[in-house]
Amino acid sequence: MKFSDGYWMMRDGVHASHPVEVLDVDTGPGSFTVYAPVQRIRHRGDLLKGPVVTLTCDSPMPDVVGVTLTHFAGERRRGPDFELATDPAGEVSVDDDAATLTSGALSVRVGR
Repeated sequence: MKFSDGYWMMRDGVHASHPVEVLDVDTGPGSFTVYAPVQRIRHRGDLLKGPVVTLTCDSPMPDVVGVTLTHFAGERRRGPDFELATDPAGEVSVDDDAATLTSGALSVRVGR
């Protein structure tokens, strides 16, 4: 099923949902995960009205950053699957302004 008209226009009736704010940030060894809803959260009932996008940034080796954006994680993996390096090599820092992953000369920063 094709959802786009080229790569820049959406088909009629299809609406993209883009994250609008950072709700929460979890950290792990050499990685962080950002939970970002597609609408502003004013009260807890707003969490039921739309999807929450999950952004995971990790660093398997120096000067390499992996970014995974997940909207729906409840499907079966179809492959192809490749083994990736799993030794965490990045430094994570989270403050009131941003979450930052630094790996060698490369860094990823997600504003809050």
